Amino acid sequence: MLKNKNNFLLILICVIVFGLYGYIREANKLVEYNGSVTVTVFQSQTQITQFAYQNYYLWQSNNLYLDNIRDIVTTPANIKKIFENANTNINGTLMIDNFSKVFDFKKSNGGGSSAIISYTDTSINNVSSVLKSLSSFVNEKINEYKQNNLIPSEMNLILSDQVIDKVENKTILSTLFGILAGAIGGLIIVLFKEYAK
Repeated sequence: MLKNKNNFLLILICVIVFGLYGYIREANKLVEYNGSVTVTVFQSQTQITQFAYQNYYLWQSNNLYLDNIRDIVTTPANIKKIFENANTNINGTLMIDNFSKVFDFKKSNGGGSSAIISYTDTSINNVSSVLKSLSSFVNEKINEYKQNNLIPSEMNLILSDQVIDKVENKTILSTLFGILAGAIGGLIIVLFKEYAK
């Protein structure tokens, strides 16, 4: 089957076309940066001493506080405010129509008292400004909740410094998948041709 020159050329063309498609698709993407802050919640020393024998209570309440923070950073109106307060070179309202995943919120394994909030953008300055705005907004909201007795005054939180990394480019991987898809696709076409005879 592959001894036929035309069949070999057909598979080769498929490999080249799909490989180029895989390369171009990733190579044309803008460089992205991913930044994150870690939020840790805890309760005051008196509260911890009072419930020292109830570790599960502490774990459960800290977990609940993290849920409050997650709700803060995933509410559309809050996200809009965070972007409005950030010093970015993009218009925050561009993302208002789709709030499926602006900030990624991931709790530590097994729940516990910490979570990572991350944001990805094509500008490192945007990432830094948005995370700075987010940290300020979360602190303001938590203080507001305390004043309105929505959460206990014993609740405290620490937001870490930003960690920003360049998102790994997947051009090579995409090209290899394209080559593989081209080889499989070309082989299928050749098989259909051969069995159709």
